[in-house]
Parts: sequence; C-alpha cells; structure tokens
Amino acid sequence: MHRYFNKSLFTLLILLNSNLLIFSQSSVIVPDGDTPRGYVSEILVIGTIPGPVSEIQIKFRYNAQLLDIKKITGGAGFAFAGPDITFNNNMAIMDSAIITIIGSNVQPVENGTIFVVEIEGLAGPDSIAILEPIELKVNGDKPDSIVYIPGRMRIGDPVFQRFPENLGLNYPNPFNFNTIFPFSINKKTKVKFYIYAIDGKLVQEIPSDSPMIEYYLFDSNGKPMKDAINNSFEMGTYEIELIPINWKVAKGIYFLVMETSIKIYHRTFVYMR
Repeated sequence: MHRYFNKSLFTLLILLNSNLLIFSQSSVIVPDGDTPRGYVSEILVIGTIPGPVSEIQIKFRYNAQLLDIKKITGGAGFAFAGPDITFNNNMAIMDSAIITIIGSNVQPVENGTIFVVEIEGLAGPDSIAILEPIELKVNGDKPDSIVYIPGRMRIGDPVFQRFPENLGLNYPNPFNFNTIFPFSINKKTKVKFYIYAIDGKLVQEIPSDSPMIEYYLFDSNGKPMKDAINNSFEMGTYEIELIPINWKVAKGIYFLVMETSIKIYHRTFVYMR
C-alpha cells in the first residue's frame, strides 16, 4: 500500500446560493482533492464549530464502491482534539453509504480544521467520488444555520499527467506563513489570479498595487519570474507562492481563483495565522 498526501470559477453565484457564508456560521467543508488508486490520501475537513462544545457528530454520504474510508484523525488545534473518535459505516447501500463520526474530546474552531480523513481510491482513472457532509450535531443538537460544502475526489493519475492545464492543490494547507500552488499551462495565455474570502468578498486581485497577500511566481526550475503576471505564460508548469501579511489578513478559509483564456479554476486554502 502506497501513501499519498494531498498537498488539499469559484464564483459569487456559488456563494449566493450558499446564502453568503459568514465566519460565525457553522460549516463543514470538504476541499476538492486527488486520490490515486491504491494510495491512501489525507483530506482535511474544515469549517466552523461553535462553542461551548462537549460532543460533535458529523455524517457524510459517499460512494463506497469508489472510496474506502480508512481512518479519522484528530489533533491539537483541530475541533476533534484527541484520539477519542468513533465512527460507524453504514454501507447497506454501497453507492450511498453513510459514515457517522463522533468525538467527545472536542473544542470549538472558527474556519479551522475539524479532523483528517484518510481515504483510498478504489475505482479506475478519471473517476470522481463525492464526499458530502449531510448532518452536523453539536452537543446532540443541530445548529440553527449550517453550511455544507461537499468535496470532489478525483481518482486516477496525478493531475498534471492527465490535464495539461490546471491549478493544483496547495501545500502546506492549512498554513500560518506561506503556501504554494502548482499550476500548468497548455498553450500561451494570459493568467489572472483572484483571492476570495468564504463570504464571497474579493480580498485581492493578482497583481495588486497594495497587496494584502504577497505573491511570488516561479518557473519549473524554481527560478523567480519577475513581472511574469503582466505577460503571457508559455506552455509549462509553474508555481505561485502566497504569503499573507499578518496584520492585514484574518485567519479563515479562502479561495484562489485562476483564470486563463481556456477556463477558470479554483482551490480552497486555510490560513491559520
């Protein structure tokens, strides 16, 4: 068994359909990820759990023919803070299995990590599995207002081998200083980047004359690319590094959007500060 660590246009319409998410609102969010067949991947489930809290119960729906959920892990700073995590898998309907996860060593979090799910992809290349949060209970009760965002798990080969143009998963994620997104371009194109907060507010365009989040671009050899964002990108692989300016950016969940002449891509990231 191999192990594979996920380094896991977002549009205003999506946010409007989610009733404009706000930081105080309870939420369970599964970022999109990649899990090659035969590899175990770690998916960070993120969101907001209000306090005070003595027990958290979360249910997810998924296709057990495509995904095998191996383990649930908590940690210091997570909502599930300790090892006292139990889960029950109901696979009576394989393509609509329900897993219930319960933790008693818990704490409130705001736009942070709830726990880590270890999964293995079971299907062949180019399969898409959905890990969908469907119910949250805090101390036995459902919060008044909850936002659920499912994650799409792509099963198959690494992204850049099969999709020449894409915005890859960032690493590390969550982070408290810097994070790096790989991206690749299929043919010469202008590239624009945008950073949105979870409530749909545009935090920053890239480039920006007064950045709240500093950015640096690198080519496939790791060489800095000065002023590249103002020019067209040739076919190839690149990286963009984001460094939030501590006193300007609040901790929380954000979205990086990449726009090319072909398509618009987005990825979720969590700034812990």
